[in-house]
Amino acid sequence: MPPQTLTVTHLLSYIVDNLERHNLKHEVHRFDSGAIMIDIWINGNFYVIQIDDNLIGQSLVTEDTTPFDIIPDISFSDEILFKSEFVKILPQEQSTTKKTLVIDGNNFTTLEEFYTEVDKVLTKNLNWNTGHNLDAFNDLLRGGFGVHEYNEPVKLIWENSNKSKVDLNQ
Repeated sequence: MPPQTLTVTHLLSYIVDNLERHNLKHEVHRFDSGAIMIDIWINGNFYVIQIDDNLIGQSLVTEDTTPFDIIPDISFSDEILFKSEFVKILPQEQSTTKKTLVIDGNNFTTLEEFYTEVDKVLTKNLNWNTGHNLDAFNDLLRGGFGVHEYNEPVKLIWENSNKSKVDLNQ
C-alpha cells in the first residue's frame, strides 16, 4: 500500500482533537511560512510537533535538549506512521470496561422518589443532601460523588423505563 500523503489541516485537526479529548495542555503556533508547531505538556513531559509541507516531526524536549533544536527526534512523511507514533505519547485509557449503573423504574412512582433513587445509585458516603432537580441530576451523571469519578464514562441502564414514562407522565 502506498504511503498516505500528509495534509497539514487534516493532521492538525487530528492532533488537536486527540489532545482535547485527553484534556492535555497544548498551544498551536502558526508561522508565515505555513509551518505549524504544537507544544504539548503530558505528565510532566514537553513534546513539540512540527508540521511543514509534507513532513511532520515529533520531539521530546528535555533539559538535555536545550536550547531547543529545530531538527525533530522523529520525522514522518507518512500519515499512518505518524499517527501510530503519536498515540504512544498520549495517556493510556485506564480501562475499556465501563461501570454499569442501574436505575430501576420499579423503585419509584413520583419525581421526588426518582431523585431519591438516583441518589442511591449515583452517590455514596455523602455527608450532605443532593438537590432534587434536573441540574443536580446532570451533576450526578458527571460523577465525582463516590460511585464513579468525575467525567468517568459509565454505562447507565434504566430498567422498567416504560413504567417510569407512565408514572412520571413523560
